[in-house]
Amino acid sequence: MAGNAAMGTVHLLQSESVLQAKLAAARAAGKLDLFGVSVLGYFAFKPGRMEGKPCLVAGGLGKLMSVDLCAEAGAGGKFLPYAASRAVRSEIARMQSRAREPEELNPKKNHRTGGASGARPPQGGPMHEKTNREATGKDHILKVTEALRVHDAPAGQPPGDESDPALHQPGAGAPRGTNADSAALVRQAQAALDEARKTQALTLMEARLADAHLPASAARLVREHLRGQAASEAEIDAEIQRVRDAFTVYANAVGAGGARVGLETVDKVQLAMDALLGIREARKDANAHAFRGVKDAYMFITGDRDLRFGRHSQGGFTRVAEAISSADFPNILLNSMTKKLLQDYAEVGMAGLDLLITSASLADYKQQDRVREGYFGDLPVVGEAQPYLELAKPTDERISYTPSKHGGLLTVSEETIRNDDLGGIARFPSHLARAGRHTLKSYVTNNFFVNNPAYAPDGAAWFSGGHNNLGSNPFGVDALVNAEVALMKQQEKDSGNRLGFRIQWIMVPVDLAAQAWQVNSSPTYNPGPGVQQANPFYQRFGPLGPNGEAPKGIIVNELLAAPHNWYYGVWPSNIPFLEIGYLDGVEEPQIFLAGLATQGALFTNDQIQYKAKFVFGGAITDFRPVGMNLCS
Repeated sequence: MAGNAAMGTVHLLQSESVLQAKLAAARAAGKLDLFGVSVLGYFAFKPGRMEGKPCLVAGGLGKLMSVDLCAEAGAGGKFLPYAASRAVRSEIARMQSRAREPEELNPKKNHRTGGASGARPPQGGPMHEKTNREATGKDHILKVTEALRVHDAPAGQPPGDESDPALHQPGAGAPRGTNADSAALVRQAQAALDEARKTQALTLMEARLADAHLPASAARLVREHLRGQAASEAEIDAEIQRVRDAFTVYANAVGAGGARVGLETVDKVQLAMDALLGIREARKDANAHAFRGVKDAYMFITGDRDLRFGRHSQGGFTRVAEAISSADFPNILLNSMTKKLLQDYAEVGMAGLDLLITSASLADYKQQDRVREGYFGDLPVVGEAQPYLELAKPTDERISYTPSKHGGLLTVSEETIRNDDLGGIARFPSHLARAGRHTLKSYVTNNFFVNNPAYAPDGAAWFSGGHNNLGSNPFGVDALVNAEVALMKQQEKDSGNRLGFRIQWIMVPVDLAAQAWQVNSSPTYNPGPGVQQANPFYQRFGPLGPNGEAPKGIIVNELLAAPHNWYYGVWPSNIPFLEIGYLDGVEEPQIFLAGLATQGALFTNDQIQYKAKFVFGGAITDFRPVGMNLCS
């Protein structure tokens, strides 16, 4: 173990030439931290303790699925020094041995003496050869190859590596390279040098791509452009920038979401879970392959094919992967349930009641204060040579409220998963969405419209004779006319000026819905026997929707129990009258994972627990733009 990562020795087959070349070049350059290894397989395990904590200790490899290079692994992406296998080191030694083979077979013929001087080979040759045989690493190969290349260059060419003894023999300035074996050796060494430079460039390119964080398709394009080239660092950076610029231009041209890259494993699993729970966007996605059931999802994500649910007392095999772990299942299910909740919450709706609310975002649970400001009256006339008089300053009215929490726990048991009860899980977010909507709708309807609480600044009921917004006329055109007169006579605070707003919406119980729609759709009405007059409220509340939906301005509220009471008013965009504040501006219920996925009820009760939470509060902020007719 190294920190939280399991480390092991990887033995490479000689057929893995590309992988060996990358690792050999990285090792020689001291850049082994460029690579990590991702292992997918089945490991035997047994209960144990690590750093004083209970855990599962791997005891052996049962079945290996794959071993891949990755940018980062559990220990920061580092190979330990011994991780370079014997196969790599022995292959380097064989390459060096082959490069020196002609010289070792015939040292008299091939030793670089500088022509016909007849000088004997330097003493200590065997020791020199032994030193060469023991040298390892790409730097030595590059040095020897460069020395051989310079030795066979035309006379007068600048020398290569001055540290090579072969370059300081007598006759160094004479023409060289006439020996066929030597020429072949130089060609082989030059090819090895070119290949080493390409490998070094490939390693450098992968490192620069890792730092660049390009999309997968863009990184693939860079690799194709630089394939087989010994590119310098500057050339690699320039190519990455060119591809990045091209992708940026394309993204701007097609707009957000115009280009898509392949999904990671966790993304695919999340998409499959979304499709399983009925998320419409996921089911429309061509990449989505829904799980067959909740049991299938659980076994795939956790690898718990035997449905042990955390009971590991007998040991066994479990699936180990880098992208997904057993702890991911509750969170992946949480994400899908949240999406399902938001989808269904939007569909349930509040039948227009939400249009009467002014929403606010709350940062905490403290008391929230709101101020209703007064207005100046008309400016008085100032006579000639008369002083200006002090204007009567308007006063303010303060309203306050405190938000409250609503919620509870949702439990997914082992039995639900074993029984593959998809309906039991899929119903959770749907039912929670409905419960959340009903909770908010009931709070707004009953706490304010039905219960008719006191308006805090003056202590009078919200709908009252003193506020000039309470009547007793049964619903109809004449009643609407009277209500509109009262509404238009409402006055600004302090100034006494009339507001002059006309009725823009009505809210009725289901008992009055048909009558309300008829009033809105009739060009004329009958105010008395044998009399037909133009209907002043004809389509006042809007036309029918394209699919026969009720007009926007007619709100039918099934929570209004009194069959004859009805309400009217002005849209809050003109004058706000009812504020509902949501904690952090979240206007829907939320689902949270209750505790960590590796402890708590998951292990003690074979259950996964989720917490549903909805925080809001509200208060009346004005009485003038709203009214009620109490007819029951």
